Amino acid sequence: MSMPRLGILLFLMPLILLMVGGTLYWQGNKKQTEVWDENLKTERLFNETSQLQILLLKAVREKRGYELYLDSLYVRQFVQHKNALYKQIQLIDSLIEQKEDSIQFSSLKNLLNWRIADLEERMRNAAKNQNTTPPSPKITLKMDSVFTERLLTLERKSLAFEAQNTHYRQANYQRFVTLLGLSFALLALSAYFFDRNIHQKQKKAQQQMILQATRESEARFSAAFEHASIGMALVSPEGRFSRVNKSLCKLLGYTAEELLLHTFQDITHPDDLQTDLQLFKQLAQGEIESYQMEKRYFTKNGEIVWINLSGSKVNKPDGSPLYYIAQIENITKRKEAEHSLKEEKTRLENVIKATQVGTWEWNVQTGETIFNERWAEITGHTLAELAPISIKTWEALAHPDDLLLSNKLLQECFDGKSEFYQVECRMKHKAGYWVWVLDQGKVISRTSDGKPLMMFGTHTDITSRKLMEESEHRVAEKLKAINQELQLFAATASHDMKEPLRMIKSFMELLQKDYAPQLDEKAQKYIYYATDGAQRMNVLIEDLLAYAQIGNDDTAPEPIDTKALVGDILKLQAAVIEEKKAQVAVGNLPAIRGKRVPIKLLFQNLISNALKYQAPDRVPHIEISGHESATHWHFSVKDNGIGIKPEYFDRIFQLFKRLHTRSEYAGTGMGLAICKKIVEQHGGEIRVESVPFEGSTFHFSLAKS
Repeated sequence: MSMPRLGILLFLMPLILLMVGGTLYWQGNKKQTEVWDENLKTERLFNETSQLQILLLKAVREKRGYELYLDSLYVRQFVQHKNALYKQIQLIDSLIEQKEDSIQFSSLKNLLNWRIADLEERMRNAAKNQNTTPPSPKITLKMDSVFTERLLTLERKSLAFEAQNTHYRQANYQRFVTLLGLSFALLALSAYFFDRNIHQKQKKAQQQMILQATRESEARFSAAFEHASIGMALVSPEGRFSRVNKSLCKLLGYTAEELLLHTFQDITHPDDLQTDLQLFKQLAQGEIESYQMEKRYFTKNGEIVWINLSGSKVNKPDGSPLYYIAQIENITKRKEAEHSLKEEKTRLENVIKATQVGTWEWNVQTGETIFNERWAEITGHTLAELAPISIKTWEALAHPDDLLLSNKLLQECFDGKSEFYQVECRMKHKAGYWVWVLDQGKVISRTSDGKPLMMFGTHTDITSRKLMEESEHRVAEKLKAINQELQLFAATASHDMKEPLRMIKSFMELLQKDYAPQLDEKAQKYIYYATDGAQRMNVLIEDLLAYAQIGNDDTAPEPIDTKALVGDILKLQAAVIEEKKAQVAVGNLPAIRGKRVPIKLLFQNLISNALKYQAPDRVPHIEISGHESATHWHFSVKDNGIGIKPEYFDRIFQLFKRLHTRSEYAGTGMGLAICKKIVEQHGGEIRVESVPFEGSTFHFSLAKS
């Protein structure tokens, strides 16, 4: 046989072998595909039956929730799960092709229908507060057994199909390898096919490179997917999660296995679901290439998280959707910050409305200003009437006499000499009169070289307050003039009244001196009464003058060492103290600020009364103490004297109110009234605590301001 014929024969034999091998491979592959399809159907029946069992468990869970809480939400969710369960039954019915499977599933359907009817009856009884008996354990076990048997049957069929598929694949592979080996052996004998064999090897190497590159690309995508800092998910065209990464599981609190049992609709907030479904539909139909939206998800424990969703699509070769890629970023903190900022803005707007203040913002470098409507209303304008608005608007309305002071204080604020700018100034009202405003502000930002940039502030209408202050000032001036007149009158009257008293006393003393031997006892008594009356009248006039002058002196408050002051008073009272053998204890008294003369008179009157109003057979014991609080200095003068009845606690501080006759205790009845006036002039209060025949304690306070 010639070489060409041998070559042709060698060429034809591998072709024949390849054709036979290809035919056998095609037949084996077809059988393998049929077995594979049957296996896929069986696995789908297994998955859908598992989902059916999950839906039943969810319905039972909602029934139990309703029995516990009687909340209509559980009824609605029960109905949703029931409807989904019936749809799932219909789906499984449509998938079943073999009579054996149909018979087995029919038994399961009957049990499911009975179970759903039983759950509905129990929920109705729960709504009527009727007790229900639990389902028979035998029924529950039977249902679990049917489910288990059904799933095991499907699993055994799946395993059988997988075994068949493996057998066909291995047989096909062996036949293919055998024939291919023979072909290669024949081709190796033919130099004619050498170049073609090399070409096939090169092509195979190229395919391997493409396959390797594809695998590397898939590995990179998988790594990026799993380790992404944001949530990532692959979603099926039906909306079910088919793959999720760790970040998404962490965000939602589910495991990957749990999340794969859900659709994105299950965990989406109802208020956001419609928008999401509309965008999802547009993406599926190719109307948009991708979409973004902010929405809310429910976590596993029921909390709400805000996310930013980016959705895109991956198509099959025929253009239909293969799966969708969801990128999910947690924006809960940002949304909370936005909500807080919105609330803060609302509160600020409410404060501005409630306080009726005008606000202004001023770019010091450009002169641009922004006023709110209230700023214009204070002067009777609207913002539209004042347009165009700038710093010149304020200057045009400000009183010329107040601009100099305002500019001076602004400059101090610009230079950093004062933190805040504040001035009371006048502005021209639309009606032609002047209104008073309290203008306040602060430099908030500066340029890089330290110059003031943005300044913010407010205008407060203080016209009513200024008018009241002017009225009070006029009244105060008038009262000051009246007090001066009264003081002059009191001094003049005191002088004019004392002169006749001095004459009466002098002539009575001369009468007694020169004519005493000629006067009988009765005349002597009359002379005594006249002299004593004149002396008491003189003391009364002195007390009245002192009372009238309290608070009218212009001396400024000064630091006073009250302990030293009390010491001076005790020295003046030394004779009385020694005569009565009185014991006086002085505590640590605080240093104060006040008018020295009235304060000394206050302590002197209280100490004198403590010495005066004593039982004849009792040794006087007096305690003087004091302390200070945040706003006042507090003092007390305690004695063991005759005491005061409670019904006289207020009366004793009134003018000329005496509780005893002059024969019992001397005095004019003005001492405590003077004390009360001095204390009130110093912004304090005075009161007494007393038990008759045991003693009294006079408490008084003096304001620090």
